[in-house]
Amino acid sequence: MLPLEKNGFGKDLPQNATQILVEIDLFDDDAHLLERLTRNLCREIEELDVDAVVIPPAGPAPTGAKAGSGLKWGQLLITLSGSGSILTGVVTAVDGWLKSQGERSVKLEIGGDRLELTGVSTEVQKAAIRHWIERHRG
Repeated sequence: MLPLEKNGFGKDLPQNATQILVEIDLFDDDAHLLERLTRNLCREIEELDVDAVVIPPAGPAPTGAKAGSGLKWGQLLITLSGSGSILTGVVTAVDGWLKSQGERSVKLEIGGDRLELTGVSTEVQKAAIRHWIERHRG
């Protein structure tokens, strides 16, 4: 995994870079499951041609906290530059990952514009994905 300090959300980005905030919603409070799913999705995204993918820090860790406990489990920051096909690849990968996870949802956000994926491939969701990608293609 890339260092957490690299490319924090909105910081030190090249002019042509795009950052996507990804949020996983489990519909319950299972912290261990959320950590595992976040790591799994992070590994899948790392396989793509993205500039960076990180689990953002939750803020200053309390004194004596375990390593890794200061991360925002359930969130990823993905930095990409280049063609719109990379964005399409990220959305496709997240959607495919989500479909294998059961009853969950994932929100993707670029500059305040959110797309919620539910893992159900309805025509309405497919159209929403297409329109969201078109709005953010470089």
